[in-house]
Amino acid sequence: MTYYIRQMLAEMKGLKFVETLRITFKKPVGDLTEYKTAYFNSVAQAIINNFSIPEALQLSENQILNKAAQWISEGSGWIIESVDNHYLNTVIYKPMEGSSYIKLDAYRRLLGLLLMI
Repeated sequence: MTYYIRQMLAEMKGLKFVETLRITFKKPVGDLTEYKTAYFNSVAQAIINNFSIPEALQLSENQILNKAAQWISEGSGWIIESVDNHYLNTVIYKPMEGSSYIKLDAYRRLLGLLLMI
């Protein structure tokens, strides 16, 4: 996963990602077994350099594990049967930058200088 994100980061120069797991749960109901599929998403993580990748992945993993544990605890008897899919959705992320210059007239420049004193 880290390799893939580093590769995407090199191309995009900044990215956001959301990690998703599709998990199948099972629960014994009498003589039968009931199955249910659920999706668990992380919160979008922004990455602008290679140094933030491990922390972002760890945070994403913890969020998904906490959501799955909460889901299991709310519906008594559910057990994880399988992790069916692991998705990583990425988009280009460009943080806002300051890039404009507004020329002030002489009065406003003088007023600005006086306020700095």
